[in-house]
Amino acid sequence: MLILAIIITMLLFGFFAGLEAAYSSMNRFSIELKKKQGRLSGRLLSVLKDHPSRFRGMSYAGMAVTMTLFSLLTAQLLDSNLSITTLIEKAPLLILVLELLLEAIVLLLVYFSFTSLFRAKSNQLLSFLIRPTYFFFKILSPVAEIDRKSTRLNS
Repeated sequence: MLILAIIITMLLFGFFAGLEAAYSSMNRFSIELKKKQGRLSGRLLSVLKDHPSRFRGMSYAGMAVTMTLFSLLTAQLLDSNLSITTLIEKAPLLILVLELLLEAIVLLLVYFSFTSLFRAKSNQLLSFLIRPTYFFFKILSPVAEIDRKSTRLNS
C-alpha cells in the first residue's frame, strides 16, 4: 500500500510538472477556437489561460505538496524496511544518501519525462486532462494567490 502511495505521488508530481510545461507551450488560438465552438475544454482552458500567475502557482504548489508527500512516504518506507532508528545511530549519512538518491530519481525520470511529454502534446493533453487540471486549479490556486500576495507585501 505504501509503495502504491509513493507511485501515485510520483505520478502527481509529474502531472503538475507537465502542466506547467504544457501551459507555456499551448496553442492559445486553438483554445479560443474550442471556446467559440462551445466545448467544455475550451471554456475551462480559457479560464486557466486568463490567470497565468494563478495557474503557475497552482502547478508549483502541487509539485511542492507532492514532493513533500513523496519524501515523507519514502522515509516511512525506509523506516519500516531498514529499521532506520538503528541505521541513524550507525550510519546517518546513508539515510541522507538514500533520500537524495530517491529524490534525484523522481526529479530526473519523472520531472523531465513528464515535462517533455506535456510540452510535445500540450493542447491534446491539456484538453484530455482538463477536468483534473481544473479541479486542482480550484483547490490550489487560492493558496498560490495568498503566497503571491504575501511575497509582494514582503518585497
